[in-house]
Amino acid sequence: MKLSKHFIDNWRKRVSDEIPTVDDVREIIRGAVRVQRGKELLFPDGSPFRQLAIWWSPSADLIIKVDTKHNTVVSVLGRINQ
Repeated sequence: MKLSKHFIDNWRKRVSDEIPTVDDVREIIRGAVRVQRGKELLFPDGSPFRQLAIWWSPSADLIIKVDTKHNTVVSVLGRINQ
């Protein structure tokens, strides 16, 4: 699993200046509720669309979005965004 630059930037803006490690994020996801599975979809014209997996952690008060194809955490929403 990787943490994208976008995720790190959003974490700093929305959660804390202290950036979590990959293991920290894995632990948050382990205790989270999956809201949406990641999927590879096609628009009617045949162009691809990737639906991100979404995890909600009530204990951490976060929503985390993951690109499951590339195994990359791409965004985070904190309480201020919910």
